[in-house]
Order: sequence, then C-alpha cells, then structure tokens
Amino acid sequence: MLRAFRSLLVLLAICSAPAVARAGDPVDLLLVFAADVSRSIDQPKFQLQREGYAAAIADKRVLEAITAGRHKRIAIAFVEWSGVSSQKLLIDWTVIDGPDAAKKFGGPDNHPARSLQHVNAARNENGADLYGVEVLRT
Repeated sequence: MLRAFRSLLVLLAICSAPAVARAGDPVDLLLVFAADVSRSIDQPKFQLQREGYAAAIADKRVLEAITAGRHKRIAIAFVEWSGVSSQKLLIDWTVIDGPDAAKKFGGPDNHPARSLQHVNAARNENGADLYGVEVLRT
C-alpha cells in the first residue's frame, strides 16, 4: 500500500511538472533516472544499472518513441541515491532528441565514478522518490 502511494505521489509530481527543460526548450517528458548506490549494491550491480540506463535510452524503439512526441524530444536527469539524506544529481537536465544525444547521455564521460560509495546510510526508496520530485521541480 505504501509503495503504491509513493508511486502515485511521484506520478502526480511528474504530471503536474511543466514539461520544459532548464534551457526553456519545450519537451514531451521530464524523466529522472535514479540509481541505487547504497551499500547493498555491489560493483557488478552498480555497473548493471549504469549500462542498463545507457542501453535503454539509446535503444532504437525508445528513440522512436521519443521522436514521435509533439516536441520530438524529452529531458532526462540522472540521480544517485543511497538513503533519505544521501542523494546526488549527477547529470542535470539533458535534452534527448536523437541517437547522438542519447549516446552522449549514456557515454562514459557523462558518468563519473560512483558518487556516494562511502555513504553509510540505510537504503530507503522514499528518499529517492522525494529527491526525484525535487529534481522535477527545478
């Protein structure tokens, strides 16, 4: 029940957020990718998350869906989180409008080493949800 409520809260925040990237360009969707980097995530799982996001955004079907929207682009931000008070925005709003932008977003230059690896906080998805909502509001 709590998980459903939390998901509904995030969905409402997404729906009520204006779909405008930081530079003011209209986009069809604002999307926050949130990666768990808590102590329970070992290096292989951490790498799997990073590679999964990069592969997903560069996938031909995903790019077709992105460019099928009214504005033909979305904006993505990337967050790492480890607990209620341990989140970090790694990639600020980035417009994805085709394969080149998707590859750049998912590329190694855009993803530094694990940012919160020494945080000793207990994992808590609520912190990631709430931080994601704050990123949507910026």
